[in-house]
Amino acid sequence: MMSKKRFFKLIADIIIIYSSYWVAYYIRFKTNFLLPEVALDYNKYLYISIILFVIWILPALFFRLYSKVIQRIYRKEIPSILYTNIIYIILLMAVNFYFFHPSTFSRLMVLYHFIINVSCILLLRVSIHTLEKKNEL
Repeated sequence: MMSKKRFFKLIADIIIIYSSYWVAYYIRFKTNFLLPEVALDYNKYLYISIILFVIWILPALFFRLYSKVIQRIYRKEIPSILYTNIIYIILLMAVNFYFFHPSTFSRLMVLYHFIINVSCILLLRVSIHTLEKKNEL
């Protein structure tokens, strides 16, 4: 049974994963920042977004991102977050290249997604640990 704090982290991570995916899509294809050479199909990205959680949870469980031990030891949680995100991005790229031709998927968007995802999750965890030290959470 998951504690409320671990369940909150899981839900927050899921929200961050989906949000960072669509923010990365928006930055890559809707802004004038590093314009893509070809406009890629929105539906392909929508299909992949459906399975983002499944792709995320596999490395998260492997690196024990939501275990009690990791959450108590702050210096072990940061590498777990990084390792989980690295494996997650590798799996995401593998799924994308399996279902779509490599030329129809933006690797730069995946890089944006990785950077935004890691930054937001680390920021969330630092905030949680800071609040825990102040006994507010």
